This record gives sequence, structure tokens and C-alpha cells, in this order.
Amino acid sequence: MRSRDSYSLLGAALMLFVGCAAAPIATETAAKVEPTAPRELVEAVAPSENNFARFKRWFTGEFNNNEQVWQQKQEAQKTATGKVENPFEHIHHIFAPIAAPEIGTDVFFIKQYLDNDPSKIYRQRIYRFTEASDGAIKLEIFSFVDETKFRDLHLNAAAAKALMPAALKSTPGCDVIWRFNAAQNAYAGNMQKDACKIISRSSGKPIFINDTLRLDQSEIWIADVATDANGAVVWGRKDGQSHRNRKVRYFTGWLYINRAGYKAENWQTKFSPGKVLLHTEGAKQKILFDDNTPSGYSLELAQLTYQNTKVPILKFALINDSTGESMTYIWSDTEATRIGMNLKWFQSGLTQKDPNPQFGY
Repeated sequence: MRSRDSYSLLGAALMLFVGCAAAPIATETAAKVEPTAPRELVEAVAPSENNFARFKRWFTGEFNNNEQVWQQKQEAQKTATGKVENPFEHIHHIFAPIAAPEIGTDVFFIKQYLDNDPSKIYRQRIYRFTEASDGAIKLEIFSFVDETKFRDLHLNAAAAKALMPAALKSTPGCDVIWRFNAAQNAYAGNMQKDACKIISRSSGKPIFINDTLRLDQSEIWIADVATDANGAVVWGRKDGQSHRNRKVRYFTGWLYINRAGYKAENWQTKFSPGKVLLHTEGAKQKILFDDNTPSGYSLELAQLTYQNTKVPILKFALINDSTGESMTYIWSDTEATRIGMNLKWFQSGLTQKDPNPQFGY
């Protein structure tokens, strides 16, 4: 099947095999499933749930702006240069609650990395939340004196419990205040203007950080902006746009790949089994044979939007690593909790992770 990476190709005949099995099965054709409206990962707040509990539930999880980055590339293809102007960084956020009693009651470990690559960590922080009597939620941000000692703190309960204030440092004035906007069913986060001041290492001059944020049931928008004393943007987006990060859903599953490749016709040829862990915001996993040698293919799972109809879908693709293009893909609506493909020579089935699909651990 030819590569079909452009979502304007609505006439593509797609094979959809929904469900997971324990071993290779014969090819099966199913009717195309029409996508529905985007799925809200978390249900609407229960009447009995208070303001602070709702905020923490919405904030908890992993977030990623994969579709925002992908959409920029789609728009760039319509220009003369074909290049993205002022691209958004592709950022993955982990907001994980931890038990750190010496720091506070409501404490989160924050890990952020680039390009869907966990090795490209650019920030680790500790967030502490408290709620005021008027419903405002205060976020205090702490960095580590030596963050190399606290890699993946969310995976080490003993180290989190032993975390002491002396291991952290804060910058006065850099707190974020969150307030719920009932009309938008979302929280708005703001900093006191120009109160967050740091000194530039390169120039020795003051820099003022004024971030704005928005949190709802399924997304967090973050606009990081720093200016100099004259108001000129030092870093961050000059257009004021936010990084729009969607809460991920993780899927686990299986795969079988025939060593003879896509031309394989003999079902007796040895298959290599494997395990899969992917999230819905553009996660990719290289497919290995059972001796851990590369097969030349990868799997990708991504929630994207058809360009002509603006209908959101969940896309499950088999990628040719040498070209970076899809060998084939199947799609379903964004509410799907089971998805798979069967090409005879290659087969895979995924099911939404249970429990805590918003985390990959």
C-alpha cells in the first residue's frame, strides 16, 4: 500500500482491525468507522468534587503538543518555501504527584523533554500547590540544587519521601496563581507582572518572566515569555501564542513481524513477537526482531485532524524507517480504547492502558 501521510486523502481504502489477540490471525476487513468528536480523557467534575480536587485531577498526567507541531508542518507545505516559520518546540510534560512530606501536602514532580525523546530532558522541577480561602490556587516552583540526583523522582517513592528543602531552591515572585473560570470550564494561571526577575548569565542584566497558562479537562496551554527591562522579548514566542498540550492516553499491546518482510507469502516463516507501549500524541516505537536487531520499521500512534473536514481521528501507522513515511495506517475515532492492524506479514493490536492511562509507568 502506498504511503498516505496527507490527511486530505479521504478516499483511501483503509483496513481496520479493532481488538487485540495473542497470536497472528488471518486478514480481516471491517467497515470504516466514522470519527466522532474529540474524546475528553477525564469526565466532567462530579458535583461532590471541590475546586482544589478538580484542579489536581485535571493537572495530573502527561501532556504533549504533537498535533500543534504537526499542524504547523501541514500549513508550511502550502507556502512557497515549505518551511515552518517560528516553529513550536515539541514538548512532552510529566506532571506526577509524589509523597514528599518535608516539602508539602500537595507536591508534584515535573519532567519536561523535547521531540518525544525522553533523553532530551530540558527541565525538572518540584511544584507545590496550596489553596486559599477564596478558591485561588497557588503554585510555587522549585528547582533542584543538583537535579542529576533526582532523575525520575516520580518513580522512586523512597527518594521522594526523603526529599528535603535543602535540596531545592526557589526564585521569589515566580509563583503562579490559578483561578477557575466557570464560563470556560477551565483554570487560568497568571504571574504577578514583572515580579519574577532573574539575572541573565550572558548579559548580567535583569530578565522578567511573565507566563500565562490555561488548564481544562484535557489540555494545558503554556505561554512562556521573558522580556528585558525595555519590554523586548528575550525568549519565548513574540506572537504570544501558547504551546497547546493535550493529555496523553497510553496504549499497551503486542506485535508480530515476519522476518521475510512485506513480500512474505509463507506463513511458516518465523515471526518475531514484541511488546508495544505508545501514547496518543505522536509516540513512536522502533520494531525489533526477537534477537533485538532493527527490522527497519516503527509504529506510531497519534491523534490528528483531517485537513479537509477538520474531523479528529486516532491514527495507528506502520512507518518505513528509511523513508520516514507510512507503509500503511488505520484510523478510528478518538474515543477508541482498542485498535490494531493486520497485514499478514505484520500484525499488531493495542488496548488502552489500565489503570492510569495518562501515565506511561
